[in-house]
Amino acid sequence: MKFLKVASLAILLNFSTSVYSAVLVRESSVTNRYNCDGDIFTSDTVAEALKSSRANSVREGHVYPQSFESTNVESTDRQIFPIFPDGSTYIGQQDVKEFLVTDPDFNVMGLIMRDGKDFKECKDLSA
Repeated sequence: MKFLKVASLAILLNFSTSVYSAVLVRESSVTNRYNCDGDIFTSDTVAEALKSSRANSVREGHVYPQSFESTNVESTDRQIFPIFPDGSTYIGQQDVKEFLVTDPDFNVMGLIMRDGKDFKECKDLSA
Protein backbone atom coordinates (compact mmCIF):
# COMPACT_ATOMS: atom_id res chain seq x y z
CA MET A 1 0.00 0.00 0.00
CA LYS A 2 2.87 2.36 0.79
CA PHE A 3 4.25 1.77 -2.73
CA LEU A 4 0.94 2.95 -4.26
CA LYS A 5 0.97 6.13 -2.18
CA VAL A 6 4.54 6.89 -3.24
CA ALA A 7 3.75 6.11 -6.89
CA SER A 8 0.62 8.28 -6.77
CA LEU A 9 2.57 11.12 -5.19
CA ALA A 10 5.29 10.82 -7.85
CA ILE A 11 2.70 10.94 -10.65
CA LEU A 12 0.95 13.92 -9.07
CA LEU A 13 4.24 15.74 -8.54
CA ASN A 14 5.30 15.05 -12.13
CA PHE A 15 1.94 16.31 -13.45
CA SER A 16 2.10 19.44 -11.27
CA THR A 17 5.64 20.17 -12.42
CA SER A 18 4.61 19.74 -16.07
CA VAL A 19 1.66 22.10 -15.68
CA TYR A 20 3.83 24.62 -13.82
CA SER A 21 6.50 24.42 -16.54
CA ALA A 22 3.88 24.92 -19.25
CA VAL A 23 2.57 27.99 -17.44
CA LEU A 24 6.10 29.39 -17.09
CA VAL A 25 6.82 28.87 -20.78
CA ARG A 26 3.53 30.52 -21.74
CA GLU A 27 4.10 33.49 -19.47
CA SER A 28 7.68 34.00 -20.60
CA SER A 29 6.61 34.09 -24.27
CA VAL A 30 4.17 36.92 -23.58
CA THR A 31 6.54 39.76 -22.93
CA ASN A 32 5.80 43.45 -23.11
CA ARG A 33 7.45 44.49 -26.33
CA TYR A 34 6.49 48.14 -26.98
CA ASN A 35 5.12 51.10 -25.03
CA CYS A 36 3.25 53.72 -27.05
CA ASP A 37 2.44 56.48 -24.53
CA GLY A 38 1.08 53.95 -22.05
CA ASP A 39 -0.46 51.54 -24.57
CA ILE A 40 1.49 48.30 -24.05
CA PHE A 41 1.92 45.80 -26.88
CA THR A 42 3.03 42.25 -26.13
CA SER A 43 5.14 40.08 -28.41
CA ASP A 44 2.00 38.00 -29.11
CA THR A 45 0.04 41.11 -30.16
CA VAL A 46 2.85 42.12 -32.51
CA ALA A 47 3.01 38.58 -33.97
CA GLU A 48 -0.76 38.56 -34.62
CA ALA A 49 -0.63 41.97 -36.32
CA LEU A 50 2.26 40.76 -38.46
CA LYS A 51 0.26 37.67 -39.45
CA SER A 52 -2.74 39.85 -40.42
CA SER A 53 -0.49 42.21 -42.36
CA ARG A 54 0.94 39.35 -44.42
CA ALA A 55 -2.52 37.90 -45.10
CA ASN A 56 -3.88 41.31 -46.11
CA SER A 57 -1.01 42.02 -48.50
CA VAL A 58 -2.25 39.39 -50.96
CA ARG A 59 -5.90 40.51 -50.92
CA GLU A 60 -7.09 42.50 -53.89
CA GLY A 61 -8.02 46.08 -53.01
CA HIS A 62 -6.34 46.02 -49.60
CA VAL A 63 -5.69 49.29 -47.79
CA TYR A 64 -3.00 47.95 -45.48
CA PRO A 65 -0.14 47.35 -45.41
CA GLN A 66 0.75 50.60 -47.13
CA SER A 67 4.01 52.38 -47.86
CA PHE A 68 5.29 54.56 -45.06
CA GLU A 69 7.30 57.76 -45.11
CA SER A 70 7.76 60.18 -42.23
CA THR A 71 10.06 63.05 -41.43
CA ASN A 72 10.22 61.97 -37.75
CA VAL A 73 10.94 58.26 -38.21
CA GLU A 74 13.54 56.53 -40.38
CA SER A 75 11.37 55.11 -43.14
CA THR A 76 13.31 53.83 -46.15
CA ASP A 77 11.36 50.95 -47.76
CA ARG A 78 8.91 50.57 -44.91
CA GLN A 79 5.25 49.66 -44.73
CA ILE A 80 2.70 50.06 -41.94
CA PHE A 81 -0.24 48.05 -40.64
CA PRO A 82 -2.70 49.02 -37.85
CA ILE A 83 -2.12 47.41 -34.47
CA PHE A 84 -4.31 47.51 -31.35
CA PRO A 85 -3.16 46.88 -27.74
CA ASP A 86 -6.03 44.45 -27.12
CA GLY A 87 -4.92 42.24 -30.02
CA SER A 88 -7.96 42.92 -32.19
CA THR A 89 -7.54 42.92 -35.97
CA TYR A 90 -8.06 45.90 -38.25
CA ILE A 91 -11.30 45.41 -40.19
CA GLY A 92 -11.56 48.79 -41.88
CA GLN A 93 -12.82 52.26 -41.01
CA GLN A 94 -11.53 52.08 -37.43
CA ASP A 95 -9.75 54.95 -35.73
CA VAL A 96 -6.10 53.87 -35.71
CA LYS A 97 -3.50 55.40 -33.41
CA GLU A 98 -0.63 52.87 -33.56
CA PHE A 99 0.98 51.03 -36.46
CA LEU A 100 3.33 48.10 -36.91
CA VAL A 101 6.26 49.02 -39.17
CA THR A 102 7.85 46.30 -41.32
CA ASP A 103 10.25 46.08 -44.21
CA PRO A 104 8.94 44.68 -47.54
CA ASP A 105 9.79 41.14 -46.36
CA PHE A 106 7.60 41.63 -43.24
CA ASN A 107 10.46 41.82 -40.76
CA VAL A 108 9.32 43.90 -37.78
CA MET A 109 11.09 47.26 -37.65
CA GLY A 110 9.12 48.73 -34.74
CA LEU A 111 5.89 50.43 -33.73
CA ILE A 112 4.87 54.03 -34.32
CA MET A 113 2.00 56.17 -33.11
CA ARG A 114 0.25 59.20 -34.51
CA ASP A 115 1.61 62.45 -33.15
CA GLY A 116 -0.61 65.15 -34.56
CA LYS A 117 -0.11 65.11 -38.32
CA ASP A 118 3.07 63.03 -38.12
CA PHE A 119 4.34 59.97 -36.26
CA LYS A 120 6.74 59.17 -33.45
CA GLU A 121 8.39 55.90 -32.48
CA CYS A 122 7.08 53.77 -29.64
CA LYS A 123 9.55 52.70 -26.96
CA ASP A 124 11.03 49.25 -27.61
CA LEU A 125 10.92 47.44 -24.25
CA SER A 126 12.89 44.44 -25.48
CA ALA A 127 16.06 46.47 -26.07
